[in-house]
Amino acid sequence: MKDPLQLFNDLPDYPGRRRPKNRPADGTTKSVSVHDPFEGVPYKTLVIKGQERQFYTVGSVARILDRTAQTIRKWERKGWIPAPTYRTLKASGSESVNVASKGYRLYSREQVETLWDILHQLDLLGQRSKTWQDTDKWLSFITLVQAKWPRQ
Repeated sequence: MKDPLQLFNDLPDYPGRRRPKNRPADGTTKSVSVHDPFEGVPYKTLVIKGQERQFYTVGSVARILDRTAQTIRKWERKGWIPAPTYRTLKASGSESVNVASKGYRLYSREQVETLWDILHQLDLLGQRSKTWQDTDKWLSFITLVQAKWPRQ
């Protein structure tokens, strides 16, 4: 007896008569590469204790984690992540009276990698879903960040 699936070998692997526009004509498929979240994100290189290190601003961290800068600041304000150890010199426009002359927050690459790893481990990266708002996952996030946060 013949394999019933062999009856379908002559059929194309797509419905309808028209070939998909985004598929190569030779039938080959693209190789899937692992996306590096740090690729193309601007960073600052600073020398700390004789070693060159990469630092990211809040906007860059937000871009890597696929969040907004407001979210990263909110996490810091709520105590979910520690405040960054380093800051730039005075931020532009802070020459006003009664304004603290703090610079931009700078997170080290190790700190950002830690955040990314924890969010990835708890499946909190990417699109929001019903499980994304699971309170237990966010409590685990806070606990893991406090335990694994790289101290400078």
